[in-house]
Amino acid sequence: MLRFLLATAVVLNHAMSFGAPNSLLRHAMPANLAVQVFFVVSGFYMALVLDTTYRGQAGRFYLNRGLRLLPTYWAIAGIVALGLLVFHVDWPFARLIRGEASFGLIGTPLALFANVALLGQELFLLVPNGYQYLAVAPGWSLGMEASFYLLAPLLVRLTTRSLATLTVGLLIAHQAMPWAWSWKTEIAGVELVVNPWFYVMPLQLPFFLLGMLVYRWDKIYPAARRLLPMPAARAIIGVLVLTFGDAFAVIAPLLGQLLPPQIYALSTVGLAVTLPTLFHASKHSAFDRALGDLAYPLYLIHYPALQFIPGFAKLGIGPVIGVLAAVSLGLIYAIERPVEALRQWVRENRGAPEELRPAVASTES
Repeated sequence: MLRFLLATAVVLNHAMSFGAPNSLLRHAMPANLAVQVFFVVSGFYMALVLDTTYRGQAGRFYLNRGLRLLPTYWAIAGIVALGLLVFHVDWPFARLIRGEASFGLIGTPLALFANVALLGQELFLLVPNGYQYLAVAPGWSLGMEASFYLLAPLLVRLTTRSLATLTVGLLIAHQAMPWAWSWKTEIAGVELVVNPWFYVMPLQLPFFLLGMLVYRWDKIYPAARRLLPMPAARAIIGVLVLTFGDAFAVIAPLLGQLLPPQIYALSTVGLAVTLPTLFHASKHSAFDRALGDLAYPLYLIHYPALQFIPGFAKLGIGPVIGVLAAVSLGLIYAIERPVEALRQWVRENRGAPEELRPAVASTES
C-alpha cells in the first residue's frame, strides 16, 4: 500500500505541474520527498531479502534486482524512443538517438549507457535541463536505487553500530549540503542546478541505510512494533503522504526556520518507524501485493505520458490516475508476470526457508 501511495503522490505532483485541475489531494507529499521515502522502504526490504533469500548469494541478488527493474523500464523507454522517432519530436533525447545532438565527448556515451543500464541517470539532473536527455525522466531515481543495490550486499555485513554511524554521518552531510553549496555554482565549466544535494547519490544513501536500520531494529526488538498499532501507522501514512501540505501548514509555526531538507528528513523518519508494523500486518495480503505491484510501472509511465500526450493532464487527476493504472496493469500482465517466473526460480534456487517465502515474494517486488 505504501509504495502505491508514494507513486500516486509523485503522479499527483507532476500532473498538477502539467496543468491538471486542482483536486482534493493537491497538497499531497512533494514528489522528491516521496522518492526519498521510497529509498527507506527499499532499504528495509533489501535488508530483509539479503538476510533471508539471498544470504551469502550476492550474484543471485543482483540478477533478481536486474530482472525486477530492467524489463519494464526497457519496454517503456523503448516505446518512448520509438514514439519520439516516428513522430519526429524535437526533444534532446530524440536528437541524441538520431545522432543530431551531442552531450559532449564524455556526456554522450554516458547518456546512452545511462538510458540503457539506468546507472548514472541522476548525474544528468545536476545540469540544467539534463533530464531532457533521459528517455524516462523518473529513471534518475532508479539509477540511484540501482547504485544502492550494488552496495547493499556489502552494507548488510556492517555491524549495527557501524551502520548507524554511517547513517548519522551521511545524514549530517545531507543536512549541511544546502548551506555549504551555493545555489549557483560551476564545476569544470558546467553550471549546476539549484538544490544539487538531492541528486548526489551519497547524500541520499542515508535514507536507504535508515531502512536497513529499521529492519535490524525490528529483528532485534520484535516486541517494539506493538507500540505502533496498524491504525496509527495508517494514520501517519495518510497524513504525511496524502495531506502533507495541510499537515505542514498546521505544524510549521512549531518548526521555526527549517529548510526543506530538514523537514523532509523529519517526515522520512516519521514514515520509517511505520515500516515494521506495515510489513508484518500486510505481508500476506493479496490486495496490498496487487497495489504494490502497480507502483513501479505507474511511476515509470506517468511522466512520459504527461510530457508527450497533449492535454493528458487536463483530463483531471482521477482520469489521469485511472488511465495510468490501467496501462500499468497491462504492463504487469504483458511483462512483469512472465518475468516473475524467472525471478521466482532465482529466489527458490537455494532461497529462503519455506515459511519465509510467501512474505519475501510479496514484499521484494
